[in-house]
Amino acid sequence: MRGLRQILGAVSCSVLFCGGLGLSDVASSAENKMSESGKVIIGKLLRFEGNDCIVKNREDGEELRLYVDKTTKMNVVGVTVGDSVMAKVDDRNHVELILTDQKNVFR
Repeated sequence: MRGLRQILGAVSCSVLFCGGLGLSDVASSAENKMSESGKVIIGKLLRFEGNDCIVKNREDGEELRLYVDKTTKMNVVGVTVGDSVMAKVDDRNHVELILTDQKNVFR
């Protein structure tokens, strides 16, 4: 009887261990997709040039050219030059979402 318990314990531990390894692979895959999905830029909207908007990044002062099109989601009131903005962009600087900072929340 004791030998059966040890065998069942060993089998259940190995199943849980292998299952845990599989879950860690899934978790790391999800983390990679999140990091690939883009980044958030906070700064001041300097100007529009065609479908591009030029934003001065708050962190390093660099001017970034961000592409905006009809798929870009934004505030209902829109975005104008001089606004403080937060933009979620993909790896090709296409803006997925842009929000204005009317209440100085992004400081």
